[in-house]
Formats: sequence, C-alpha cells, structure tokens
Amino acid sequence: MVILIRGRLALKHTTLSTAASWGIVSVLIWSACWAADGVLTTIGEGLADRLWYATAVLALCPAMSVLGARRPTTRVWQWFVVLPMILVLASPLAVSWRELNDPSRLQLETPVLVGFGLVLVMSAGNYVGTRFTLSAVLFTIAVAMLVATLAEAVPDQLVQPYRLRLWATVLLSAAILIGCQSARTRSRRTSAGTMKQGAFECRIEGADRLWTDFRNTFGIVWARRIQDRINSVATKEVWHSRLESQGFVWHDTEVSPNGGASSEGHSASDGRIEQAAGRIEHTLRWLLRRFCDPAWIDERLGTAIKVPDEYVN
Repeated sequence: MVILIRGRLALKHTTLSTAASWGIVSVLIWSACWAADGVLTTIGEGLADRLWYATAVLALCPAMSVLGARRPTTRVWQWFVVLPMILVLASPLAVSWRELNDPSRLQLETPVLVGFGLVLVMSAGNYVGTRFTLSAVLFTIAVAMLVATLAEAVPDQLVQPYRLRLWATVLLSAAILIGCQSARTRSRRTSAGTMKQGAFECRIEGADRLWTDFRNTFGIVWARRIQDRINSVATKEVWHSRLESQGFVWHDTEVSPNGGASSEGHSASDGRIEQAAGRIEHTLRWLLRRFCDPAWIDERLGTAIKVPDEYVN
C-alpha cells in the first residue's frame, strides 16, 4: 500500500491522479476480500464469488480511467464511461442480489465473460509495448483467473477457486512490485547520432526523455495520438525530425509537405536546426498540457533542447 501511495504522489502533476486513486481502492478491496475469504474463511462460497467478481470489476477501473485522462474531459470520463462500465459488468450481481441471505455459487454466462474480456484487454493492453508490459500481462492474467473461477462454461472439476484466487493475488502483487521497479528505472539513452548513407539519425536528450516518460506513463493509445499530431506539425513546418516510438529521429533531408523527402545536398544550417528544436519543445509543451502540469514537463525536458553536435557538424 505504501508503494501505491507513493505512486499516487508521483502522479500528482498529471491527470492520472484519479486512476491512481482507483488503483488504491481496488487493491484495498482485493486485500480485504482475500483476507475474508482466503485467510479467515468467514464467508460462504456464494458470497465469496460475488465479492471476488466485484473485486475483478473494480480492478478494471484504474486502466480504464487512463483512457480518458485528458483535460478537460477526465472528470466527465469517470461519470459517463467508468461508472457505466461498472454498472454493466456488475449486472450479474444485481440479478442475484435477492439471494444474499443464502446465496448459491455465482456463474457468469458467456456474453458477460466476452464483455469483461474485451474491457480487460482494451484497458490493460494500453501498456503492452511500454516499460510496464510485464506488469500489464501479469495483471491481465490475475484478473482473468478471478473471473475463470466463476465461468459457467468451465467445468467445476477444472476450477479450484481457492488456488486460482491465491495465484491471482500473487500475480497482482508481482505486477505491482515489478511496475514500481520499472518506474524507478530510467531507460538509458544516448544522444549520439548515427550516420548512414548521408543521413544522421539523432536523438534529442530532453525531448526523448519527456516523450518516453509520457508514453510509459499514459500508454500507447495516447502516445500514438500525440505522435501523429507532432509528425503532422513536422510535415507542415518542414522539420528535419520525426517522432518515432523510440524517440525523435533526425535526418539531413527535409520532409516535404506531401510526405516525401527532398534532399538539400547538404546538412541544414545551424539556425534552421535550432529553429526546429525550438518548435519541437513548443509543440511538446502545447500538446502535453492537457495531460501534465508544466512542472512535470520541465522536470523531464530540462533546459533548452540540445541538438547533437554530430548533426550540426
């Protein structure tokens, strides 16, 4: 829990504070459910099934909240997307509410499982391909295990609820620990340019750090949208750089408005390079202001963008 609270504080300058709060709530409920069912065994099987399914539904909320983490719609997203998702997926609990005095085992029908699976893959898959890929995979498996114990299509003899829920709890704990370790580890980057067939492919240290941290923090969905916007500006303003998944890539040819490349026959002038670097910083700040506070951006961008000497020379 201390790890989650620290994570919540680390995201205070971003729009992901709500998602972090959802994460704390879901882990607290998961822990309480495990204590009541797995440790103390103070509840019956029917009630345990319902509590575990409610836990699985709430576990989807943090990742789903990330998909709407853009100002000014981030608060509206919670009411018009996250909350309806909870109500729809939790409908089997409402149907069986009258049986809580002596509830039978909860069994989820195939349409419910399909809908739950789609939401799980869509939300957790946002972090596949980022620094938190392993955590996202472990989280997906853990939540799927919880739901598998309630699947109507799976024979009872193939499902051992206690073992699956135990392993699900272990995998969730591993996902949190690995995610925390990944957040602390800064990927090693180099600003050295690479020359190949007359083109320099250089990385801008400050811009790359900002882009990489944003991509890892907000996931591939928002990262792709920002990447498309930046490359659209790069094409329109004829930069010497384009934003790829690994960061900014510089060339000694200009990108023409129709998407092709027109060779100048020599490297761009220092003044034009500096102008492009300034436009990159300005564009990043302008686009990311909907997701992050200036303090979060400044911490990663540092001072003015530095163009590698190999490209200038």
